[in-house]
Amino acid sequence: EIATLFLDRELCIQSFTPHVRELFHVRASDVGRPLSDLAQKFGGARLVEDAEAVLARLTVQEREVEGERGRWYLVHSRPYRSAEDRIDGVVVTFVDITRRKADEAALLTSAEGAAFRATLADALREHADPVAVQAAASQLLGRHLGASRVHYGEVTPDGQAVEVAHGYADGVPGLSGQYEIDRVGPTLTDVLRAGRTFVMPDLGARSDLPAEARAAYAKLSIAAQVAVPLVKDGRLRAVLSVHQSSPRAWTAAEVALVEETAER
Repeated sequence: EIATLFLDRELCIQSFTPHVRELFHVRASDVGRPLSDLAQKFGGARLVEDAEAVLARLTVQEREVEGERGRWYLVHSRPYRSAEDRIDGVVVTFVDITRRKADEAALLTSAEGAAFRATLADALREHADPVAVQAAASQLLGRHLGASRVHYGEVTPDGQAVEVAHGYADGVPGLSGQYEIDRVGPTLTDVLRAGRTFVMPDLGARSDLPAEARAAYAKLSIAAQVAVPLVKDGRLRAVLSVHQSSPRAWTAAEVALVEETAER
């Protein structure tokens, strides 16, 4: 359904359709209020500027605006003519385009992912040494994701530590040396040893982690993480880790790309 808002020449509310109530939480008593009182929910001052431009130039204005709860709308503003064919104000319609925006984002993610895979394949063909391959993959993945840190870690023969020799870092210190796996908590180690990907969007929200593990993460500037295990013959052999120094809601596409890179 299309929500429609009618404004007078002073850009005050004249009337509105029922669906406008859902967008602005307006009531009948709001008739007469200026648009600027409500515009902050939809593009702020630009919504008012569009309405002003409609009256000044008698042209149609259109823009895509993000509303509440992540929903997107096509906002269309045009002159409103009275029965006497004079410009009496502005009529603003709001068309929900959330599904279209989601489809566009999915297509963009798919295209970006395809471009990354092609770039990664070209880069890896230039290297025969496994260490050089890991370094190149870490660099490309880190830049593509805008991550704080990406590195491969080889698990020691006793399975108790990860040996990190090189990787990618941006804005945080790089890691090198041995790191005890159990220091970051049983949840991570159990998931990795079971051959499953570990995804942590926000360290601060993980109340299940012991204090020692939280301190270890904080010391390494890790607030969010994706860790992909490489298991062979039933034993954890290596881990590809992607770190973010601030909380991050990892998308399914991002996690899949990390997993795919780990398999290279």
